[in-house]
Order: sequence, then C-alpha cells, then structure tokens
Amino acid sequence: MLSNLQEEVLILAASPSLPSMRDITKKLHISPPAATVMVRGLVKAGGLKRKLDRHDHRITRLKITSRGLKILEDNHKAGAKRWKNLSEGLEQKDKEDLERILRKIVSIDPGIEAF
Repeated sequence: MLSNLQEEVLILAASPSLPSMRDITKKLHISPPAATVMVRGLVKAGGLKRKLDRHDHRITRLKITSRGLKILEDNHKAGAKRWKNLSEGLEQKDKEDLERILRKIVSIDPGIEAF
C-alpha cells in the first residue's frame, strides 16, 4: 500500500499540467531530497515517468504511467477494504459520529483528501 505522500505524488502527476519536482515539494510541504527519494521509488516501481520540460530543459516534469494509474486504483481498493474492516468493530452510532467528524475536518481544511 502507498503512503499518503506517495499517493499524492501520483495524483499530482496525473494532472495535465505535469508537475515539476519543485511543484511536488511545495504542494506536499516536503524537502527536495525527500521528494527525490519518493519520486525515485515511484519511477523504479513503474508508476511515474520523468520528462524534460519542453521549454526549459532544466525542469523535470512528472507524468503518471498506466502502471501508476493501476497502483492508485489498487491502493484505493485496499484502503476501502481496510476502512470497511476497521469500521466493522464500531456500532452504527459510532460510525455515524466518526463520519460526521471526518466530514467536518475536511470542510475546515479542503486540502485534506475526502474519504
């Protein structure tokens, strides 16, 4: 299963604008070395492809691959299954309370990915 940051990198790399390494560090609030290590692992796994910028060859852009899309899909399925297993131990009222609280958190900080 992917870490939250790895998943975010793949999601960002799926955008038509093709983010740069700098975009990744700014949007995820991580250091350039941390981004490099993470991206290197995702490239090695076949989930990302590095691409030189058309206008400025000093800039490396990131593009999700078909394997990366499959990794994301599998990760979402695994997360949904895990959530289902975790929530089975909760009473219905507790599930409703938890969902209400999580929705409130997302409404306070829209940058948090909805569940």
